[in-house]
Amino acid sequence: LKGAGLPAHCMIPDTGLCSYHETAELSHACLDMGCAGTLVGPPHYYRSVGSQGLYDYYARMIEVGGTDMRLYLYNAPQVTGVELSVPLVRKLHADFPKQIVGIKDASGDDEAVKALLEIKGLIVYVDSEVAMTEAMAQGAQGCITATANLNAQGIVEMQAAHEAGNEKDAALLREAATAIRDAMTWAGSIEASKACLAMQTGDARWANVRPPLLRATKDTARELMQSIERAR
Repeated sequence: LKGAGLPAHCMIPDTGLCSYHETAELSHACLDMGCAGTLVGPPHYYRSVGSQGLYDYYARMIEVGGTDMRLYLYNAPQVTGVELSVPLVRKLHADFPKQIVGIKDASGDDEAVKALLEIKGLIVYVDSEVAMTEAMAQGAQGCITATANLNAQGIVEMQAAHEAGNEKDAALLREAATAIRDAMTWAGSIEASKACLAMQTGDARWANVRPPLLRATKDTARELMQSIERAR
């Protein structure tokens, strides 16, 4: 991505692996390229290690990677099977305030997000543009969502309309964003969105995925693109 001329300082690559040592090395490589930080989920092979084990994982990663690490925790228990609880996040940020700087919370737990927003100095991102407006009103910085690959402009316009107090337009844009998000979920958010990007850009490489994901068919991509156009 950097080689394509995209600004590294705007990127927060996901570097989370089960090995804290490899995660630290990969994270540091991203920081050396000028990235804003790295997104690091919990190790997911052993799912019953408890909060202390998870704390030790991140602490050891920082020990290996150095004090200039800049990590954003990634909480997606429905995917990893491991939850980063609010007390654990609070302790990590308190003990490593310059290294554990933020979190992307994809748990879908509104109460947990509210509690995370109460942690002083912690940058919080949600994973859904549909929930973004309310979360930003409470102090979140925004959202990190796969849907932005196909609806970035709509998401920006939705938030701008809300901030301008134009709730009618904001509601319509939120309705469209919800429909697009639902369509992507039906089609397979990663593989289908990449197939759509391939069709939109004319660059077939966008449709490539790595196992275990399967490449989306052109029919699926066309149907998703039609759903997006209808929603807009």
